[in-house]
Amino acid sequence: MPESASLQPRHESIIRLLQSFRQITVAELTQRLGVSQVTIRKDLTHLEEQGLVQRTHGSARLAQNIGVLPSVQDRATSHAEEKQAIVHRALELIAGDDAVAIDAGSTNLMLARELYAKPLRIFTNSLDIASSLRSSLSVSLTLSGGSFRREAGSFIGPIAVEAVEKLRFDIALIGATSFTARGEFFTQNSIEGSVKQAMLRSAARRVILADSSKFNARGFSRFAASGEVDLLITDEGFTQADALRREGVEVLLVSPYSPSSEM
Repeated sequence: MPESASLQPRHESIIRLLQSFRQITVAELTQRLGVSQVTIRKDLTHLEEQGLVQRTHGSARLAQNIGVLPSVQDRATSHAEEKQAIVHRALELIAGDDAVAIDAGSTNLMLARELYAKPLRIFTNSLDIASSLRSSLSVSLTLSGGSFRREAGSFIGPIAVEAVEKLRFDIALIGATSFTARGEFFTQNSIEGSVKQAMLRSAARRVILADSSKFNARGFSRFAASGEVDLLITDEGFTQADALRREGVEVLLVSPYSPSSEM
């Protein structure tokens, strides 16, 4: 059970019921937990703000796979050479004075650290990225705001989406939990996926950064499909680049041992 869901025993009960039924109505929760619909709605609002549930008309469903998500720092050590090569290639796509959207994630955190001294306008929903750039005299930094998702170190929800939608970016650099050769890109959390979608819609160039271990990995919520992404940068462990290109997504393959790449 995630730390954020253990604030009240009733919240834990709601999460367990959603794990069993995937979706449940407010009326059913009221009956099972013996409290009023007003109380249940307040509980669901709290859990939605934590990024754990997604409310629909008169019901709720899980917003993510419930489990322990390693910290961004811990994830940075997984496939680190591949991620570093992806970052080096992504740097070549960013020009001085670009308006850049960067979402939360370990690869993007590595990228942000390389942008510290560059004259850029950077927008992010990641507290870790904002912290890494806060002392930069070159970067004009904007943090989205919103509900804080502790596991990912990200801000999500309607406030974050609204902040994105007011802006336009030269390039959006987005992470993914999973991707397929059919041009589908997934995240662990559907509410966070809405922020990713907003960043992609607001960008002139739409780029996914994901190492090859994410290919056909388990994904919970699709946030983009072919036609909504221009380019995937991944490492040469991904062997289905031609199939993805046929779906209309360009692919840059990088060697995990150097920043060189091949089209």
